[in-house]
Amino acid sequence: SLTPPAGLLDIAELAGHLDQAGVPVHVQVHGERDGIPAAVDLSAYRIVQEALTNVLKHAGPTTAAVTVPWPRNERSALAGVKATSYAENVIALAEAHKAGAGEAIMPNTAGELCEGTGTNVFAAIGGELVTPSLLSGCLAGVTRALVLEEVPEADEASVPLAALAEATEVLLTSTTRDVQPLRMLDGRPLPGVDGPWARRAMAAIADLRARELDP
Repeated sequence: SLTPPAGLLDIAELAGHLDQAGVPVHVQVHGERDGIPAAVDLSAYRIVQEALTNVLKHAGPTTAAVTVPWPRNERSALAGVKATSYAENVIALAEAHKAGAGEAIMPNTAGELCEGTGTNVFAAIGGELVTPSLLSGCLAGVTRALVLEEVPEADEASVPLAALAEATEVLLTSTTRDVQPLRMLDGRPLPGVDGPWARRAMAAIADLRARELDP
C-alpha cells in the first residue's frame, strides 16, 4: 500500500526530533484539521518542515559536521532536485545538532558520499580535491560548479562515505556559504581555512566575485 502523504498531524514528530536535539519546539494547534484539502495539508506541513530545517541549520557551529547513515536515493525521480519535502533533513540536522555540529553529510544508497542537507561536499583525499558527480544524486549546486570551474585541479569522483575519515580537508559549498572549510568532522579536527585546498578554493571564488563586480 502507498504511504499516506505527510500532513499537519506529522508536525509533532518533527518537533520531537528537534526537542531531542536540545532545540525545544512547542507545537500549538488552533482550529480543526478535518476538512482541510490534502494538498493544503501537505503544503502546510512542508512550510513548517522547512522552517524547522532552517532553525537547525543555524543552531549549531557551522564549521563542524557529522556523517549520518540515512541515504539519498540517487535513483529517485527527485534526485538532484532542490525539494522541500525531505523530512530526513530535519532528522539529520537534529542528529548533527546533538553532536554539536551544524551540518549532516549523507551517503547515497551505494554507500558513496552524496551531499549535506543543504550543501555540496568537496574532500581532499590522496592529494586531490574531489566532489561527488551528479550521478551520486547530489544537488547540482551553483557554487559547486564554480569551484570545479575556477579550481582546475578539482574533479568529480565516486568517494565512499567512509573515505571521509581519511580526508585531510573537507569543504562545504552553497550559495549562502560560498566555500566553507570544516574545522571538525565526526569529532575529528580538520584545518578549516588554514588548509591549502581551502585557501585556493576560497581565493578562486573571491576572485570570481571581484571580477563580476568589476565594470
